[in-house]
Amino acid sequence: MGATQFHVTQRGMSMAEAYKEAKDESRFENGHDSYAGTIGASHGFTDVTAAFKGLKGKAFETQYDKYMDRADKFGPCFGICIKEPKKNSNKIKSKVTHTVSKGAKKWELVYEIREQFGHRFIGKEKTKGKAVEVGRAHCEKTTNSVIIRMAKKLADGNTEVATIDYKKSTSESTGKYIFFGEAPC
Repeated sequence: MGATQFHVTQRGMSMAEAYKEAKDESRFENGHDSYAGTIGASHGFTDVTAAFKGLKGKAFETQYDKYMDRADKFGPCFGICIKEPKKNSNKIKSKVTHTVSKGAKKWELVYEIREQFGHRFIGKEKTKGKAVEVGRAHCEKTTNSVIIRMAKKLADGNTEVATIDYKKSTSESTGKYIFFGEAPC
């Protein structure tokens, strides 16, 4: 087993978010193999931004080489923030839209069937017994665990009472990060 070096640039609102995104992208492209030789096979990160503050050109490269010499294929990689993110400065960061349903409110109880992990909607039934039957059939067919929840729905089938949307600031922007190190291959 050997090691290979990697260098990835990623955007995010935090270094942790950018690392997770870079790792997820790598795993999507290269698979979940723990010996892929990419950031996807790395084990966390260490923020070394302070050691690179103000360095450019040859000084940056020298510092980079110094850290790369210390890289461990089974340890964390190194992360540098090269552009700070700008957070949302709005006092209110979300917008609520209320859903109004006309007429008398007549509610009915239903049993919603969803996959336990990923929460993919399978269906809904009026009785728990039928919901369990549908859930078991799905579980046995796909090998995915299923959960059944009780839900109150309006007679027209609508359960939505409000929608909350994120209200982005005009000055908001993601940060830019470099991740580098060694990974097993």
